[in-house]
Amino acid sequence: MTEPIEFLKSYCEFNTLYDCYVLLAVSRKKDSPDITNSQEICFREVIRKPESIENKYNIIKTLATNYRKNGKKYPFYIYVTVNNCDARKASMKVGQIIFDNLYAEVKGEDRSINFKRMGDTFISELMKNKGSTRYFMIDLDIKNQEFKQRLISDICTGGDILKIIRETRHGFHIITRPFNTMKIHNFLYKEFKDFPINKNGLLFLEYVKND
Repeated sequence: MTEPIEFLKSYCEFNTLYDCYVLLAVSRKKDSPDITNSQEICFREVIRKPESIENKYNIIKTLATNYRKNGKKYPFYIYVTVNNCDARKASMKVGQIIFDNLYAEVKGEDRSINFKRMGDTFISELMKNKGSTRYFMIDLDIKNQEFKQRLISDICTGGDILKIIRETRHGFHIITRPFNTMKIHNFLYKEFKDFPINKNGLLFLEYVKND
């Protein structure tokens, strides 16, 4: 557990009072065939300041490790938002959502479920509203080291673009500063032609196998 925590301490940037990150532990259908897409299991925690990184990660890891459904354990992937999130922007959006639900109830609609889920709504809005930093993530689903280096060399030509490379279970997450994405589209090697570039992605931290 130490490595992901130390990584987060070096990676996360809190440049304003409103910057924060969202941690997620997700168990997906592709790893557990008995889970449907609508039943994917997800735990989320908000890292509000550097001092809370270790505590928040321990919480999310404990939830993933100890979760049971009908006595069965499930594998989990743990991620963090690539970019920090803006708590003020998210709160303003949630305020509007609350107002809209109150207005609907005044007209006779039952919005009780929406109010009970407002905590989840806030985290969802956090993940949509970037904070003070902006990075791209290339999800490279291939383990070929030579190919990875050729890709990075092409992207980084003429500028300090690369931030970090983090190995995933099946490849690499490459985090960069914004760049001309045509560099990717023009990079067509026969080994691998699909380069998902996510501008608001989730960075891999750990796989919890839970055998």
